[in-house]
Amino acid sequence: QGIPYYIESKTGYFSSSEIRGILELVRVLDNPRQDIPLYGALRGYWGDFSEEEIAQIKLAGQEKGMCLYDCLMAKAAENNGSGSFLTEKCRRFIRFIDNWRDRVIYLQIRELLTGLISQTGYEEWCRALPGGEQRSANLQLLLAQAASFDKMGLRGIFDFVRYIDQVHHR
Repeated sequence: QGIPYYIESKTGYFSSSEIRGILELVRVLDNPRQDIPLYGALRGYWGDFSEEEIAQIKLAGQEKGMCLYDCLMAKAAENNGSGSFLTEKCRRFIRFIDNWRDRVIYLQIRELLTGLISQTGYEEWCRALPGGEQRSANLQLLLAQAASFDKMGLRGIFDFVRYIDQVHHR
């Protein structure tokens, strides 16, 4: 009905799929060798990989005991002639991650998140889901938290992840 409201529960906010999704990606940008956030980014909006595809990726390095990121790199490096659909999908995802990891160096966190949300169509995708207006408001709240982080003079994704974890666990 367009009636503005405020939710006190920080737990609900952080467990919302749109916030979890972007924070998983931020954790991957900080360190792609974290299996759980990488799995979330691969399964979610950013990668759109199925569970079966991720299992195939993991099998690419199973005998070597590699982390999921190294398996993804191995799958992307496969050279089997024309290249499979999954191999190409892995290459696109790695290019996406590398592109945004390059930007981390010179962008403030709010700029980084704003770019991720707007340039990838993430906010529009979130708006199209049930409860889209609230999802969009949640993203705006995350951007406000990123602006607060930037105003404190802090920099870097690692520190932002720690900041968000502290806010979440208050």
